[in-house]
Amino acid sequence: MKVVTFSRASVSLAILTLALAAPTKAAHAGDAHLDAQTVFYMTTDDWGKMREGAKNSDFGRFLQDPEIRSIIDRLKTGVTAMTEAKIREQAGSEEEAEKIASMSRQVLDGLMSVGGTMCKNMTGRTTFSISMFMNPEVPVPVNMILEFGGGDAVQGAVDELLTLIERGSEGEVSKAPFSVAGYSGHCLQQQGMGIYIGRKGDRFVLGLHEAGITAYVNAQESKTVGLGNVPFFKKAMAKVGSGHVRTFLHLEPVWGMAMPMLSGLPVSEGQPNPMQILQATGLLQVQGLASSGTCGDAGMRQSAFIGLAGRDGLLQLIPSENKPLAAPPFAPSQVITSNSF
Repeated sequence: MKVVTFSRASVSLAILTLALAAPTKAAHAGDAHLDAQTVFYMTTDDWGKMREGAKNSDFGRFLQDPEIRSIIDRLKTGVTAMTEAKIREQAGSEEEAEKIASMSRQVLDGLMSVGGTMCKNMTGRTTFSISMFMNPEVPVPVNMILEFGGGDAVQGAVDELLTLIERGSEGEVSKAPFSVAGYSGHCLQQQGMGIYIGRKGDRFVLGLHEAGITAYVNAQESKTVGLGNVPFFKKAMAKVGSGHVRTFLHLEPVWGMAMPMLSGLPVSEGQPNPMQILQATGLLQVQGLASSGTCGDAGMRQSAFIGLAGRDGLLQLIPSENKPLAAPPFAPSQVITSNSF
C-alpha cells in the first residue's frame, strides 16, 4: 500500500480529483462493513457500466457537445488567469510570481490528467465514504476512504499522483512504505496530514491517515458489520433499491457531535441559540437520506428516501403518508387532439 502526505490544500485537491466519480447501489453486503458513524458514502458496483451509462445519457451527450466543451475550456482559462493574477499580487517579485504560477499550472494540469486516466481505467466496485473518526492520535476527526479497482494503468496514475503531491507541497514531505491486510504502497506525510495509497491485486484504497484506512480495511477483510446494523440504513437502502449509483447521507452522527457544542454557545439576551433554531425547523428529526439512480440512452431513473424520526417544527408540514412524486406531462391530455395542420 502507498502512503502520501502533503499540504492540506494539496490533499484536498487530490482527494476531490479522485472522488469525482464515485457511485452507489441498494442494501448490499459490500456496504455493511462501513463504520456505523459513516456520514456519507457513494458507491457503484460496476464503474465501467456506470461510466458508460452516464456518457450515453442526455446530460452526458450535452457535455460532449463541442460548443459546451469550448465554454468549459474558456471557464478554465478564466479561473487560471484570476488565480495567477492573485499570485502576482502577493508575490515578492515578478520572477517569484512566474515560478509559483508555472508550478501551479503544472500541478493542476497533472491532476486533471491523472483524474482522466483514473476515470478511464478504474474497474469494478468503487466506493467513496466519509465517517466520523474520533481518535486522539489522528489530526483529522474524519475517516475519508476511496476504494476502487484497476490494473497497471491505474497504478501508473497513482504513482504520478504521488509525484505531483510531492512537487506541489510546501515544506518537507516524508515518504514511507505502508501495508495493511495485504494492501501495500506508500504514504506521503506532512505536519500530521497524509495520503495513503495501497494496492492488493486489482484493488486500491486511498485514505487520509493510517488509523482510518487500517480500520476500514480490517473491517472489510473480517466482514465486520458496522453501518449494516444501523436501522435507518437498512430501511433506507431497501426502499431505494438498486441502480448504477447509490448514495447515503447519515445525519444522526452529525447531530450527536454538534448538539453539545451548539448548546454551549453564548447568545445575546432575547436571541435564540442555534439549538432552538434547529428544533424550530425540525432539522434534528431528519435522520438522513438515501438515493439510487440509473442513467443511460433510455433516460434517467432516480429513487430517494428521507428518514424522519418525527415531525417537529416546520416538518409538521410534511404529509404523514408517503406519496409518489412525478413530473407533470408537458402537455395535458385534454389539449392533445388528432387534428392535422
